[in-house]
Amino acid sequence: MTHVAPRKPFYRVTELCARWSMTETDIAAFVLADELTLSIAVSQLPVEAGYYEEVDDGQWCSMPTGRRRFSGTLDLIRDDAWAVLTLGSAGVSSFQAQPGEYLEYALDDDGAPLHIEAQGLVVRRAELERFEACQASAAASTSAESSLAAEPESERRRGAPTKYDVDGFWRHVCRILFHEGAPPKQAQLIRQMRDWFEARLGIGNGPDESWIRKKIAPLWLDIQPDSEWSRLPPSAPTPSAVPARKSATPVGR
Repeated sequence: MTHVAPRKPFYRVTELCARWSMTETDIAAFVLADELTLSIAVSQLPVEAGYYEEVDDGQWCSMPTGRRRFSGTLDLIRDDAWAVLTLGSAGVSSFQAQPGEYLEYALDDDGAPLHIEAQGLVVRRAELERFEACQASAAASTSAESSLAAEPESERRRGAPTKYDVDGFWRHVCRILFHEGAPPKQAQLIRQMRDWFEARLGIGNGPDESWIRKKIAPLWLDIQPDSEWSRLPPSAPTPSAVPARKSATPVGR
């Protein structure tokens, strides 16, 4: 029979160091970056729950809703988890709670916080699976980017689909020129095409103006008001076929 390791409710930091081939310093870095939540396992720990209420402008007061004895895992606040893991132990007075709420250790009469040692830190199974999924996704993304960067430029371009609708781009340029004529400035046509892309793809999702300018620039040289092409009547021959004009001889000379 194949032995299947049971899925435990939580795992100690020392187990995760072996599982991930990391040191406690590595794990502490993820904790400080708010990418990994550490917890403690407790039994019958007295806690007080409540919420915060604004009693005056900018003044907040904690409103307790009750006390009870809690058994299970409690998520540590980031800075507390960092202190326990890096210093070896630290006193903790509160735990993670829903926004606008609080969960605190029901302090003893002497006001001493709960003393936690690094060897008692754990990671809940759900948090472990979430963290590993995030790391796997990041690793896959990095691998894909590295593979793409390693490919020759010719291989990346060969047969690659165009990111933007170039055919639609040119059809719209033709519509503008046919119905409205060429605008006075190239920048106006570029802005019109930028607006066309954003209307289709959403603001910020279209190509930048330099991409549009590279497409339009060769055409603009032919259609701008000062170009030789723009001065020709519709039935005129091409510029290469137009004979050079002779200077008129002034009368009387």
